[in-house]
Amino acid sequence: MTERLFKRLIPPRKIIVFTLVCAFSIASGSGAVCSAARNVYISDGEGIDRSLITFETQVGKLLEKEGISLMRGDKMNVSRKQRIENNMTIEIYRAISVNITANGETKKYLTTERTASEILSEVGFSPDGDDIILPASDAEIEYGGSIEYTDVSFEYLTENEEIPYETTEELNGDMPAGERSIACEGENGERAVTYLVKYENGVEASRERVSEETVKSPQNEIIYVGAKISPAFASGAANISQVGIDHVDLTKCRSIIAEATAYDNSFESVGKNPGDSGYGITASGMPCGVGVIAVDPNVIPLGTHLYVEAVDGSWSYGCCVAGDTGGAIRGNRIDLFFNTASECRNFGRRSAKVYIIE
Repeated sequence: MTERLFKRLIPPRKIIVFTLVCAFSIASGSGAVCSAARNVYISDGEGIDRSLITFETQVGKLLEKEGISLMRGDKMNVSRKQRIENNMTIEIYRAISVNITANGETKKYLTTERTASEILSEVGFSPDGDDIILPASDAEIEYGGSIEYTDVSFEYLTENEEIPYETTEELNGDMPAGERSIACEGENGERAVTYLVKYENGVEASRERVSEETVKSPQNEIIYVGAKISPAFASGAANISQVGIDHVDLTKCRSIIAEATAYDNSFESVGKNPGDSGYGITASGMPCGVGVIAVDPNVIPLGTHLYVEAVDGSWSYGCCVAGDTGGAIRGNRIDLFFNTASECRNFGRRSAKVYIIE
């Protein structure tokens, strides 16, 4: 009775088909009673792509059956335990070995990426547009290739800097020539300077000054310089005996070697004509005349009594006073006053020994 019921429920033709499918499944060794065939596409990253029909149900078992092994560092788009679906694509990404130099140290890495920037990102670096990557970030890296990576960063840094005060000198006619007195103490100022600092691998590589702001203005130092000249020097005396200091022992005086030139009251020398404001008046307020010479006040203070002669003793300008200045008179240089342009031309430019009479 059971056999008649079975035949009634399943027609004879369908019984034959069902039996054949089950027999084929058992013969395939799949272990399933009636496993369906599935289309699978495998790309293993080595140019060996294959399309196949399988009765396997798990990715790992299919790979073993096809003789496909995963090496250290290789990756797949699916897990080995994942169930195989019809029309599934299995992608295998093969790892390559690359050398990466960063922070002065070279290490070997396994990576499945191929461009320099992608490899750096995969192994733990964070490259951005400021970083230096050699070769270029989009360069394809082959097995055993090398990458040099420099992490570049920028920072705005503000630092306080000192503003040095300046020293100015003012002539004081009430003080004897040669004397100096501080009228106003100098005090440094302060400014906030902002820099754009560039770091390479955490070490400062360069900095660019981008802005600054004065926090405190400096207070300049003012020094009074005595300009009260004795009548003898003011008259332009030409030698020591005329000013009553013939007893001075020049060998005991401090001296310097200077380059001496000459000037007079002509427009070519002083840039002024008779009648112009300040014509014939020196920087110290003294009238121009023989015995009043121009100096650099930073070397010889105004009002200093001097004696000028040739280094070899072949000529002597004599006794004089530092009473004038000049734009071209800088350092160890002096300008001697003469009454005429012809005397200036005859004097020219000479080496002089200047005695400081204190």
